[in-house]
Amino acid sequence: MPRPAPVPSPSRGWVLVPASEPGLLHRARHVVRRSRDLVLVALDPGAVAPAHACLGVGVEFARSAPRPGRLVWLRDLTATETATALEWIGGPLAGLGDPPAALRHRVAATQPAGVRPRAGGQPRA
Repeated sequence: MPRPAPVPSPSRGWVLVPASEPGLLHRARHVVRRSRDLVLVALDPGAVAPAHACLGVGVEFARSAPRPGRLVWLRDLTATETATALEWIGGPLAGLGDPPAALRHRVAATQPAGVRPRAGGQPRA
């Protein structure tokens, strides 16, 4: 009987915050600084994001992994949900693949592609 293929571990996590969320950007900055596997991206005012999205959380797998990363956008977070989201992104990188149950009703969109750096080192979604 063949063994199932191993599920690859994420190699990097991305936290995207729209320009309209300066308070969340400030709070996320403290969480991301404690991790060497997370990258924080403050989006420009004209950047495209799903309606009412206030936080994007993505995972990227090594280029040799058989599956792409994914990006989950959360919308309309309450103060309690924001704390839950920050706890989530501050946890293990392997846990960023799926939002916690307490945030699933706030998912605005999910994109199956990972976030990859552009030539020149500038991140893009």
